[in-house]
Amino acid sequence: MFVPPRVLDNVPGNRLRPLLIVLHGAGATGADMRGLGFEPFAESVGALLVYPNGVEGSWNDGRVGVESAAHRQPVDDVGFLRSIVEESVRDAAAD
Repeated sequence: MFVPPRVLDNVPGNRLRPLLIVLHGAGATGADMRGLGFEPFAESVGALLVYPNGVEGSWNDGRVGVESAAHRQPVDDVGFLRSIVEESVRDAAAD
């Protein structure tokens, strides 16, 4: 999770913060997404950022006919994203 320094230094602990979940495309990773410039934006608005990884670079997004690792297993990515939101709300005052 990326927490902008401004959030840590200037925002009271009881203030809720926006949460941005940045999902990568097929074959990529969350780390790949960090280089795309989301952090300066998040810092400018005091938002938290999360860059999750899909299974083997894929998401189980519900499309029919997709043969990715996340579809074959089948991964509960909706549940995974919900848990990210819940954890962020609980541990980082995400809104």
